[in-house]
Order: sequence, then structure tokens, then C-alpha cells
Amino acid sequence: MDSSDSKRVCVCVLGDIGHSPRMQYHSLSLARAGFLVDIVANLESQPHETLRSNTRIQIHKMASFKNPPSVPSLPIVWLVCRLRHCKFIIDWHNYGFTLMAIQMSTSEHFLVRFYRKIEFYFGQKSDFNFCVSKSMQENLKKKVKLDAIVLYDRPFSIFKPIESIEAKHLLFKKLQNDYFDIECEDVTLFTRYSRDSDEYCLRLDRPIILISSTSWTADEDFQLLLDALYEFDQKHIEKIIRNQNQIKLVCFITGKGPMKSYYMEKIQNDYEFKHTRFVFPWLTAEDYPKLLASADLGICLHKSSSGFDLPMKILDMFGSCLPVCAFNYPSISELVVENFNGCLFQEPSGLIQCLVSLLEDFPQCSHLNRMRKNLYDNFQTNFRNQWHHNWMEKAFHIFNEESH
Repeated sequence: MDSSDSKRVCVCVLGDIGHSPRMQYHSLSLARAGFLVDIVANLESQPHETLRSNTRIQIHKMASFKNPPSVPSLPIVWLVCRLRHCKFIIDWHNYGFTLMAIQMSTSEHFLVRFYRKIEFYFGQKSDFNFCVSKSMQENLKKKVKLDAIVLYDRPFSIFKPIESIEAKHLLFKKLQNDYFDIECEDVTLFTRYSRDSDEYCLRLDRPIILISSTSWTADEDFQLLLDALYEFDQKHIEKIIRNQNQIKLVCFITGKGPMKSYYMEKIQNDYEFKHTRFVFPWLTAEDYPKLLASADLGICLHKSSSGFDLPMKILDMFGSCLPVCAFNYPSISELVVENFNGCLFQEPSGLIQCLVSLLEDFPQCSHLNRMRKNLYDNFQTNFRNQWHHNWMEKAFHIFNEESH
């Protein structure tokens, strides 16, 4: 951060800006607060239009670093800040050395230990720190005596419920052209338009919509989801949806990563799903929030390499009033509360139990509807739980202080 009168902040994203929502939200809030923002990031995918069109934000393309990217990024950014007399502020999302440990299948490799030393050494040289969870704050304090401000992720304003069935119909029409074999102009797999009454409605015989956003990496166990959905498909779904339609569940899987093609082939060759259809859509930054708001249930497979981070994708779902089944690990309880806004699992049988309980009597699903109401009350009517208000309360004063 530049401490001059220009009030300029450089947001260095250690990855693809299009897949870094938290850093996009930081940038938008900084611009809204009056700062000029330079984003330095990979541009593998486009960020949201609200960021691209903001005249106070400029995006500069950076060459890709090998993942995890904290080394050499942290030493370089620290050096630039010192040479330019800028504040060096770190937002801790996770620990890079724990990601490397997963890649190497051990935390004892000398490269992992070296990476940890570099990451924390330069982390201790920061002027200010944010982190994503209370448990991470406590760990940073205990391990390296860093004082970090907990800045919980919050859904950005683009993630909200869709009340208009027409809007859902138009989205499904767009998806239908690419992923479903329905040629009727007025009907999708999920919605129907009546020309006589000029009204849109949800089909009573529509399939369940599950959605999961995954990075297709080792810290998300996609095999667990496959095993659970296969048993759910074979043994349970006909008891929940009793219509004669062949497709009773559609599972949208978004995201890209190294193991995507492997699992797509596995679904095609190793499983014979009777009533479940998998769709791997390419979505624009504008359509992704619409699909979340149109789904029935979200699935989060994130395990956390460190045990301290919290997945932003769940907040996106919560902002859309979409309850979530999430993999259970130590800090996830800071975000997902059993029977209030979601359900936790650790193995396929646990996920199956969640699905059976939450989707019972579909499409009425009284349990699921109560969770939706809880999410609406928590995120849509309580402005303190919205990103920018939370950012102004917790982060603005750090960026607005005079340099020391």
C-alpha cells in the first residue's frame, strides 16, 4: 500500500484473479472507499464485470507462479514495499506449505520445511495481517506471534436469492441449449412458460439440482461425492422423487483443475447412474451466482490442507440462500452450523444421510426451506453480515492510517 496522498493500493493476487473472489471483493471495497487500486494477478479467467468496469481499478497481468505461490511472491512483495516505503499487508487465506505437503504426500520433506520457514519469516515482516478464521488467528499467534485481524468472508452483493422464476427459466434455457436435449421453446427440465397466461412456473416434476464448485485438486475428495451420489441414485432417490421422469437429479460441477478430465472419464466409464445427470458447465462470472440461487442444495468437498481456512464458495452459496452439505474439519463449524444453515459429513454414508434428510418430500423439503429462511434472515436482512459493511468495520482503518 502506497502511503502517499494518492491513496493507491496494489493488490497482489497469488493466483488467478477470476478464481480469487475474496481479492476481487477487497479491490471493489477499496475502490468504493476512495482508493485507486492496481491488481497484479494471473488472468487465466475473467473477474466479475463490476470489477472490470470500475474506473478506479486497473488490472495488470502477472506471469504464473507454480502453486503454492507464496515463495517467491512474499519475498518479492516485501522487498518492493520496503523500496517504495509502502505498507506490507498480508491476507492469510491458508498456508502454502500445507498445500505443498499434500502435493508431496508428506509434511517432513525438506522443501516443505524450507517453504514453511520462508512463508512465516516474511509473514512476520508484514505491517498488518488479516486472516479468514478465528482458529487461524489463534494459530498465527501461537506459532509465529503474529497478530491478525479476523476478516470473515461474506457474500458479495451479486450473490442473492432469485425471486423471479422468469430469470431462472432464462438461465435454464441458456444451459439447455448446451447441456440438455430438450427442444421445446417454452419448457426446460426445471421450469415451464405458459403462453396462455403469460406466466412462468417451476415444474412439479423437476429434478433436484445439486451444485458443487471444486478446484479438482487433492484437498477436495471428489471420489467421496461420486460414491455417495451413486448409492443415493441406486437406493434412495426413487423414494424421494416418485414421478416417472428418468432424470431425477442434476449435479452441476463447476471449476477447473488438474483432476477434472480424470473424474469426467471415471463417471462415464466406471458408473452406471440410473437417475443422475452430471453437468460440467462453463459459466460466466454473471451466470454463476444465478445458478447458485436456482439450485436446491450446495455441496462443498473442501478439506482444508491446514485445517484453518474457510471456503469462500460456501459464503457464495449462503448469500444465494442455498444450504450446504460440507466436509467436516476443525474450523468449518465457524461457518456451517448443523441443522441451521447446512449439514456436515466426513464419509459417503454421512453425505447420503444429509441428502436423504434434507431432500425428503422434494420439492416441498420443509427442512431445507427452514434453512433457506435462516440464511435469508442472516445474510440478506442483516446488513452487518454483508461484505462491504464488514470490510469497512474491520479493514478500512488499516488502509486509511497514515504510514508509520
